[in-house]
Amino acid sequence: MTENNHDNSVDSPNGVNGTDGVNDPDGMGSRVIDSVRYYPLTQSQNLMFYNLKFSFRKQIVNVCSLVDLYDKIDEHRLVQAVYLAMMRIPSNAVRIHLVDKRPMQYFATDVPHDIELVDMRGRSQRDVERYCDEIGATPFPNGGNDTQLYRVRIIRRDNDRVSLYYCVSHVVFDAYSLMGCLTYTFAIYQALCNGTALPDEPYSPLPAYKADFAQQKGERYKRQVEWWRKHFSVEPQFTSVNGLKGKEFIRGERYGVTLRLWQTKGGMVDYRIDRSLVSAMRDYCEREHLPMQIPYFIALRTFLSRMSGTDDVMFMNAVARRATLAQKRAGGTMVNAVALRTVIPGSTSFADACEILMHEQMDAYRRANVATADILEVLRQNFGLKACRGYASVSTTFQPYFDGGLPVRFRFRRRPNGANAMPLYVSIMPLDASGDLWVNYEYIVGYVDPESIRRFHRFMLAFLDEVAKNPDRTIDQIATVAHGRASAMRLQTPDDLPYEIAMQGAGSDVAVGAAGTDGVGAVDATKGGTA
Repeated sequence: MTENNHDNSVDSPNGVNGTDGVNDPDGMGSRVIDSVRYYPLTQSQNLMFYNLKFSFRKQIVNVCSLVDLYDKIDEHRLVQAVYLAMMRIPSNAVRIHLVDKRPMQYFATDVPHDIELVDMRGRSQRDVERYCDEIGATPFPNGGNDTQLYRVRIIRRDNDRVSLYYCVSHVVFDAYSLMGCLTYTFAIYQALCNGTALPDEPYSPLPAYKADFAQQKGERYKRQVEWWRKHFSVEPQFTSVNGLKGKEFIRGERYGVTLRLWQTKGGMVDYRIDRSLVSAMRDYCEREHLPMQIPYFIALRTFLSRMSGTDDVMFMNAVARRATLAQKRAGGTMVNAVALRTVIPGSTSFADACEILMHEQMDAYRRANVATADILEVLRQNFGLKACRGYASVSTTFQPYFDGGLPVRFRFRRRPNGANAMPLYVSIMPLDASGDLWVNYEYIVGYVDPESIRRFHRFMLAFLDEVAKNPDRTIDQIATVAHGRASAMRLQTPDDLPYEIAMQGAGSDVAVGAAGTDGVGAVDATKGGTA
């Protein structure tokens, strides 16, 4: 199968309409070489390519997901649907090519490959996951250049079950587009089963790309960069889940080590947030007109504050940037990360703390089109930071809902690729339709202590439960009680709650059992800090 095949139709997102050597024929900074139109990378893609370029673990940008299906599936039609979806979604055709040593992207028209039907009947869930993780830990060939940037496996399981595994490069895919891909796949599957017309092909990402490139050249973008510069006129304070004894703290400085390109071995674990607690937080946010993620982020920043001995806390927050119709249709990588910094004394009421964080988030989201690299550059310029130094060691995302378009029962899980660029990435999301939320912790091995993750998750469960009982207290009052209860919080992984048990309801676990299910038992929450 040959790469570098291109459709020259002017109406196609894959096509070109220009003379070889002509630069920027469409105002996007594109170039036409040998009848191929190359486009520059978006802000998000550039950030991913930076990780890819400087990490010796070249799988570091692989985004991996396993979707277990629990309804009877027509295997033949599912295979057809997967092929058709991967072929018809324009962003799947993105390839990276070096033009004058600069990475640019083009749209290939070759037939999808590396999509396989694998028979794993008689094998355990752990066997399936181990098989998938080996694929995820394998870099794409040729440094990711001029090659298809996804792998898909359709896995035949016992009892007529099927699982789908996706390993895609973050240079061309994000979690939003992956969910869209899955939804579109099942829309095709239903059409094949019903003998009806296939759904329309998804939109090209080019309109969103064009708008993204144009706004970076405008005065509004410059004003937003200047806003970030003024926003960080006072130096932040470095914080970490490891506490003040963590090796990433630099004695006598407000900044710390935030990137170790030579140390990127990744670990991953999921811990549960019981549906009753999720429901209580949803009710509180609806009453107070707050975004759903605010209580969870308050719990995180409170833990970081107490562990690091400061009221000044900053973490990165991934923003999907899907505000416009073109962005929603893009399908590719649009995510930026913004820095959320709040100074909230412990004497602040929980309600006021939520308001402070919400307004900080709203201010940041209004400037979320500023590239993450430009925000970090502002910090470097303002405070003379050296490479790999900064103030945020945690990055977050909150994705509490699935697209309702899937016609089958399923459980979705992120899977590791064996590498990570951020010390700790905290993703709060559902795995299924049970009503539970799960926190996916992706971390750098040897940098973030897994015990710190367990300590934080227990603290968060206790903190949110205290909020549910009585939110009319100060942060310190809630955190102090939560600290005393944290060691009794039960940790549960998806292995502890298989799909059937999760869907039937495992009951509320926010205040039971001194012994955890993670094999470590009760944990002394005071080790390494005061949270």
